Amino acid sequence: MTAARHSRWVIWVTLLVGAMLGVMSLPDSLAYFRPAWVVLITMFWMLVQPEDCGLLFAWINGILLDVLYGTVLGQHAMAMVFVALAVAQFERRLRMSVWWQQSVIVLLIVSFYQIVILWIGSATGRLHPDFVYLLPAVTSAIVWPWLVAFLHAVRRRTSVI
Repeated sequence: MTAARHSRWVIWVTLLVGAMLGVMSLPDSLAYFRPAWVVLITMFWMLVQPEDCGLLFAWINGILLDVLYGTVLGQHAMAMVFVALAVAQFERRLRMSVWWQQSVIVLLIVSFYQIVILWIGSATGRLHPDFVYLLPAVTSAIVWPWLVAFLHAVRRRTSVI
């Protein structure tokens, strides 16, 4: 098995796990605090393997989220493309920053993602604007350093180059 094929397999498995974490049932009091797992995992792979994970990769992940959540087709896809553009814009800063600075950038990017989802959802009448909808951005920023450490360990263990 070649390194590129092997790495794609690992990428898709981590995204599947992230999708499962995203739909896992939680008590109502904790549901608002669920991190944006697929967004975070997409951002990680875009940073460490930009040759394999770009705009198309983010768009496909967004379409898969639309199907998974049963939302308007293209809602998450458009938001994920915006995430991909933001990651591309801040790539150098994300790579050179310490963990807490990365978390601040992740907070901003995931907040923008959540706002796009909220905007489209409220335009279609499915969501009602509320600041509680930005809580996943906060928890995503908190989880980011540990997720990066875990995914780097997975990447090393599976010998992804």
